[in-house]
Amino acid sequence: MDSFFFENFRNTSSNWGFSAILNGLTDKNATYDIIYKAIMSHPSYVIFSEANTEHKNSVILKMIKHYESIEDYEKCSELLKIKNTINK
Repeated sequence: MDSFFFENFRNTSSNWGFSAILNGLTDKNATYDIIYKAIMSHPSYVIFSEANTEHKNSVILKMIKHYESIEDYEKCSELLKIKNTINK
């Protein structure tokens, strides 16, 4: 999951995940919710993924900004916990 999730975030030619959001190819809220559920179901995939820390932080910060914009602060809090664990 780590390379699938994080590599496709960087690859804007992909039609999956965050790349789709960036390209406007799918419903932004639905995509963020799917990724959020995946991260919360298996946080170790994100925490211990081979992606570099800076990139993982960037992805999580984009998610936090999205959830802040719709005032879903509970999700922000959970994502911040993951981010803090990554940075230990």
